[in-house]
Amino acid sequence: QGNASVIYNGRKANKKNRIIVNLDTIAEYFEKDEEVTLDEIKKRVPGVQKSATYYKVLARGVLDKALIVDADEVSVQAKKMILLMGGTITLSEK
Repeated sequence: QGNASVIYNGRKANKKNRIIVNLDTIAEYFEKDEEVTLDEIKKRVPGVQKSATYYKVLARGVLDKALIVDADEVSVQAKKMILLMGGTITLSEK
């Protein structure tokens, strides 16, 4: 499915204010083929710390659509699920 890939964008990660976002949360607030960024998460997901500067995606729940995930860190299991759905992952440099 699609052109599933992991890309490093060269952006330096700012780990000062880290948050964790699970796949089930992303699936709930984002539609197929949308780009999942920290800014969009802060706008759409209730209760997310607005001062967050870094986010990690974990694999809790089910992902049922292709998404473009632009994150600082993604767990191995979450990477598998995102790529299996035909999504793309862009990561910042650690």
